[in-house]
Amino acid sequence: MNHTPHRPLRLGFIGGAINSAVGYAHYTASTLDKRFELVTGCFSRNSEINAQTGMAYGIQPERVYESWGELIQKEKNNIDALAVLTPTPMHTPILKCALENQIPLICEKALTTSLRESVE
Repeated sequence: MNHTPHRPLRLGFIGGAINSAVGYAHYTASTLDKRFELVTGCFSRNSEINAQTGMAYGIQPERVYESWGELIQKEKNNIDALAVLTPTPMHTPILKCALENQIPLICEKALTTSLRESVE
């Protein structure tokens, strides 16, 4: 049987900076089996930490974004999925924007914080 290897899925992170509680754990877990490749991110609102995280994770500097909105707009056709690693209260606007741009999502925590947000 001839098995043709598939290319890794191109993954973006929103959140998950090197100084976060679980950022590096998410990075290593997502790249461990080589099925995902982290290619872009908006890791932190702190621009220095954001840039440091991009370097630590091997991301090209031009693909490290200062805002999640800019990442979604510029990378929507270049990624296969987006992992949302921010605190739960930030999830809803990020998830809505990603879904409006037809980007598949990975979010391990609650998607919303209220019934109103869930209905939206």
